[in-house]
Amino acid sequence: MRTFLKLITISCLVLACHSKESAIQLVNPQTTQEQEQAALTKKLEDNWLLDLPTFDDSAIDRQLPYSPVALPTRPRLLKADGLTYRYDSLGRLVEGYANYTGTDIASTRQVYQYDKQGLQQVSFYWGSYPGTPLWLTRQTTFFSNQGGRIDRYFDGTFAYLLRFDQSGYLIWSGALKEQNSSTQVKGYSRAVRDSYHNVRLIRSTLEKAYTTEYEYDDKPNPFYLLGGLPAFTSPNNVIKETKRDQAGKLLSEIEYSYDYRADGYPIRKRSGTTVVDFVYAN
Repeated sequence: MRTFLKLITISCLVLACHSKESAIQLVNPQTTQEQEQAALTKKLEDNWLLDLPTFDDSAIDRQLPYSPVALPTRPRLLKADGLTYRYDSLGRLVEGYANYTGTDIASTRQVYQYDKQGLQQVSFYWGSYPGTPLWLTRQTTFFSNQGGRIDRYFDGTFAYLLRFDQSGYLIWSGALKEQNSSTQVKGYSRAVRDSYHNVRLIRSTLEKAYTTEYEYDDKPNPFYLLGGLPAFTSPNNVIKETKRDQAGKLLSEIEYSYDYRADGYPIRKRSGTTVVDFVYAN
């Protein structure tokens, strides 16, 4: 009888331990965080139409390079962050390249082509050794709607919709589930601009859902209106960038400082140990 009771007691202890272990496994903080992130992402994806601009901007001059409006007179950026820039007779960016330096970087080249609607295609080339020809790695092609306004592009893998505010500034970019679809979006980024057209916040559901907040100086940004791939560029220079997940948890915080020319354009940008110099043609 005593032996039987001992067996029962041992069995109960084993079951209790097993139940306790199972309970502990169910409360995995990492799994819970991933589930919460997935739920938030799905909620944003399900409600993407709420963030999609619906007004008509057909009579508005778009922010360059999404329309052929004349470029303003401004210093022309020649070199920055490893790239050298070249322009056409209208002042539009036609090439950004980096030559092979032996140990630092390979040769790269970005070629920009335009049509009457604005930017039409960007081609990317790469070469691993000096003297060898560059080979085409990918192309990004822009498309216009029936009104002749650029409203989407294809990067070789995914198609993206573009939307602009009533002043012609890019504020929304959504990745389509299918290239020819206009209603099935798998993720998007939405920019909120202030009265100076600086991007103050970006909500994104691409890859992971997060928000990024920006603070600015009051000096002109040399990359603004430079052209190139779709980006939420701003007239002024970012001095602080704060990224959070959808629960508000801080993911990263970066601060930038600048040295300026007499006209306010930056000649040097610093962030930690990273330094970027800006060289202008005038």
